[in-house]
Amino acid sequence: MPRLFLPICLALLVLTSGTARGQASQARPRTAAEILLDAARDLGLSRGTNPDARDIRRVRLLLRGATRLDPALQEAHAYLYELATLAGDRPAANQAVNDLLRADPTHEGAFMLWLQAGAAAQQTAEKRIAWLESVARTRRPPALLAHVQVELARVALEQIDLPRARRHIAAALELEPACVDAAALATAALDADAPPEERLAAALRHVQLAPLAVRAAWQAATVLDEYGFVDDAGRFFDYALETQRRAFTGEPLPGAFLLALARNTAARGSFDAAIERVREAILADPSVAAEGGMLLWYLHHSRGDAQAETIRAELGHRYAATRDPNTLVTNELAQGAWFLVTIGAEPDRGLAWAEQAARRVRDDDFVRRVLGWAQWVAGQTDTALTTLTPVAGRDPYAAYVVARIRLAAGDSAGAAATIAQLDPPPFSGAAADLISELESAIAAGTGSDLAAPTILAATTRPVARPPAEAPAQRYPAIRAALDRFDARVFDFVREPAAFVDARIELAGAEVRPGQPWWVRCTLVNRGPLAITLGPGAMLNPVFVLSFTVDGQPPRTYPGLMTVSVDQSLVLRPGQSASAVRTLDVGPLRGVARGTPQRSERVAISAIVDGTLGTDGQWRPSPTGLVVRQPAYLARVPATVQPAAVQQLTAGLRSSDPAVRARCIDVAADLLGERQRAALRRSGYALEPVPAEQLEQGLVAALADASWEVRLRALDALQPVGLTRGLLAAAEACLDHEHWAVRLLAVRLAARQGAAARDVIGRIARTDADELVRDYAQSFVEQWTIEPPQ
Repeated sequence: MPRLFLPICLALLVLTSGTARGQASQARPRTAAEILLDAARDLGLSRGTNPDARDIRRVRLLLRGATRLDPALQEAHAYLYELATLAGDRPAANQAVNDLLRADPTHEGAFMLWLQAGAAAQQTAEKRIAWLESVARTRRPPALLAHVQVELARVALEQIDLPRARRHIAAALELEPACVDAAALATAALDADAPPEERLAAALRHVQLAPLAVRAAWQAATVLDEYGFVDDAGRFFDYALETQRRAFTGEPLPGAFLLALARNTAARGSFDAAIERVREAILADPSVAAEGGMLLWYLHHSRGDAQAETIRAELGHRYAATRDPNTLVTNELAQGAWFLVTIGAEPDRGLAWAEQAARRVRDDDFVRRVLGWAQWVAGQTDTALTTLTPVAGRDPYAAYVVARIRLAAGDSAGAAATIAQLDPPPFSGAAADLISELESAIAAGTGSDLAAPTILAATTRPVARPPAEAPAQRYPAIRAALDRFDARVFDFVREPAAFVDARIELAGAEVRPGQPWWVRCTLVNRGPLAITLGPGAMLNPVFVLSFTVDGQPPRTYPGLMTVSVDQSLVLRPGQSASAVRTLDVGPLRGVARGTPQRSERVAISAIVDGTLGTDGQWRPSPTGLVVRQPAYLARVPATVQPAAVQQLTAGLRSSDPAVRARCIDVAADLLGERQRAALRRSGYALEPVPAEQLEQGLVAALADASWEVRLRALDALQPVGLTRGLLAAAEACLDHEHWAVRLLAVRLAARQGAAARDVIGRIARTDADELVRDYAQSFVEQWTIEPPQ
């Protein structure tokens, strides 16, 4: 969202259209609507970080005036949305979005908000579906219709209708393959037993379009690791770890993630690093301490380290101190039972704990595995078969026990079939060790040489071993899903500037007094990937502009304003998008207008997708970037030689609107500068100017037949001291037939304080236009609390 007050919540969906303000033409003056818009921006930016309710009220009224003059002025609608949202005024926010969408029916961000508001207004899920389906039948660009399918998918997910949700998500991605919201919902729409290639494809698409989605990267890594793509999984684990630490500094990593990373690290042969990850997990997340301790024991045991026995003793002490299992949560109870029956040598207590865990949770695979193993250790082989057979096809430990029982009964074929039906088979770790030993025993036709059932992974051997069949051959659909992923997105996160070029360009190297300071902010996709835009996507397309004005000392305005470049939410290779804005508002208005006879030099730097630190400094987000080439604006001084002054006064009567507009501004600026010099406030030498001529020209402008000329003169005089003649001409505008003239006349008159109290009170009561009355009333209410001087 473009920023009007400081600071702004950049997490709001940015709305302003890049084409709303036209071209960055050096000669183009502001339109009447843009005068009101920039009056609102000027007030907002001049109030710093703590605007009061009266400031916000006046800003909203000026913005409403701008949209009345030009309903197509998208930037004003966007600011109105921002202010309404920050105030919690949902009806006003919805109205602003409706107006913005009327101004630009293809505006993707506005359409999304309109769609969500419209769906939320429906009383039942059935009415929401009917309304959304009616929108889906309208003729709109595919990117917009994709969002309709996303909203239909959300309703389906709320109704737990996963097949319908998947159909809508597929339709959204067909309409817009780079739809981030659709990709983000895809995993939630999958069935619990969805094929691994579908789970992987959903996670990979999410990472492709939103590379800071660390959980999606972790999900992809987990699927790949589970199905034997150990090295590929490692790349995603490493990327998730790197991104988590860069993008979410200070946020603890989930213990489950670190344990999964540790297993993968060990499978890749890095035992020391794996052990370190386990210890990190236990410190970060005490809830995984038991599982982590078991893994730590196994890693040391696999290497034949004496440390393994120390760890086993520590785990034994941990559970020995817990005599009452009722004090443990179910997961820790099951983990404790697993330790007791596998390496803790307390099978009876382990069975009791496992039975209690099973009473709490009936259909959990891990609890069933622990109970079945405990039953087997206790000699309850038939019961163990009943417990474990339903999960033996997907749990390697369950398959191991079922196969061992069958082998012990002389059923070598049944034991072999049990192992063969396990999918996926374990490719590394303790389960792989056990299955490997069991397969050798099955081949020999006897289990007499197998380890005792209370010892897990009794042998010491490398954790990873080549599978009998390469994972890519066994799971070609997984390989195909992985091959569709463009890993260059990892490079985007590490160096976004290699993919996106961000530029700030001024209309010209020099700006003359009276000319607006136009700037164009542009994003160019210079890479091979489609760049998704918006909060939570690849890049939030918000330029944060900072300014340094030359002087002794220089004046700095860090993060003064933002410019959003968001015509669409996808920037495809080779495409560019830009937004044009004026800069001479807020503190910079004084630089632009206050010193016309002095040259001014302003350096403009920018960050795209910035974050404001606790130290008050703006920095790029993990995928943000610094604009490499700052812009330098040189405002040349006004010429006040007799010929130039004669040309200026003639320009005040010109029939060319652009010439007249610039001359009105220059005349007001020169007059104000002379007034400050007379009060010894200028601080630099001035050439004399014909104040009476300038004033006469401005008085004539205030009385002009054109309401737009009057409006421009009233705005130009805002920083000028009003002489008797100027004041009389300005007060006459309070009764002008056009409401916009009266609005700015009230603004100018209010500067007079107590002298204007009665006339502004009259306007607040009697003006024919509600907007003007409300604007005048804001001063009346202020003066009731704070009497004017």
